[in-house]
Amino acid sequence: EDAARVLVVADTHDNLLLFTDRGRCFSVKCYDLPADVSRVAKGTAVANLFSIAENERVTDMVIVSQFSADGFLLMTTRGGEVKKTALDKFAQVRSSGLIAMDIEPGDELVAARTATNDEEIVLITCKGQSIRFAVSGVRASLRTSGGVRGIRLFAGDRVVGAGVAHPESMMLVVTSQGHGKLTPIEDYPKQQRAGSGVKTFKPVDKTGEVVDARLVYRNQEVMFITANGIVTRTSVKGITVQGRSTQGVRLMKTSEGDAVVALALMEIDDAEKKIEKADRAEKRAAKAEKTVAVEAEPEIEVASEEDQVEEKEPPEEEKQLELEDMLGAEEPLEGED
Repeated sequence: EDAARVLVVADTHDNLLLFTDRGRCFSVKCYDLPADVSRVAKGTAVANLFSIAENERVTDMVIVSQFSADGFLLMTTRGGEVKKTALDKFAQVRSSGLIAMDIEPGDELVAARTATNDEEIVLITCKGQSIRFAVSGVRASLRTSGGVRGIRLFAGDRVVGAGVAHPESMMLVVTSQGHGKLTPIEDYPKQQRAGSGVKTFKPVDKTGEVVDARLVYRNQEVMFITANGIVTRTSVKGITVQGRSTQGVRLMKTSEGDAVVALALMEIDDAEKKIEKADRAEKRAAKAEKTVAVEAEPEIEVASEEDQVEEKEPPEEEKQLELEDMLGAEEPLEGED
């Protein structure tokens, strides 16, 4: 069966842009998506929503709340090419889709991000290489054009993730076997595009290759999703901060035959934190109250079967003898007045 590849968090009024491996883009409002009543439901096939080819598949999704005039859409291919196109070019997408990038034969689109010219982008490969360069260093292109070289890849390597860098952000890298780490963005030197980059992870057999990478913040939560649909949610604060060229720690335990395929980020505001804290406190109080009630309850002695047999009423014959004894005791004896 098909495995989950992309997981995003959105509001009902957001625009969802879906990008395929062939460089096409489809758009839909989140409230137009069919809602499943069960968390473990399989969902609706993309072919039932859009005119997607049989051998075409969705490789990334982008949530857009507003198509700003100064925003850009950055797309990255597996072969290391990048492309920058004005975001407002995707405000109106027909039902049959739009060509977002001209993909060369043997290559495919793997990531799409929104950014501005004042920001920087970081590309991550499956072998643990990374490169950081300015968005302004990539010229804006027409929607139907191809891209330019973003990173020079070694033999057998490919791009698996991309992120937009900010001063306080940290790079989160996760591997197929659930290993990962956080690295401050300051540890990644600024370079010109088309270089070979620097090391950001040392993959080995026990960790597996890098499958995804995102720029995160300490007040966020991250969800890891596996090919079998298992989701693990954890706080970014609980992930170890390490240097670039390390192997990280285990973030999620995967079962045999399963592997991590994607990660998603969630913003946790103060109101939600207070609600979760109050819920935890209420559960602890209820548990403590139940424990006290159990300890204060008196012990009830249960009579044994032998005792219960002794306490049974005597037969009718025994009752008659007892009555005759009582009557005989009341009659006066001979010689008494």
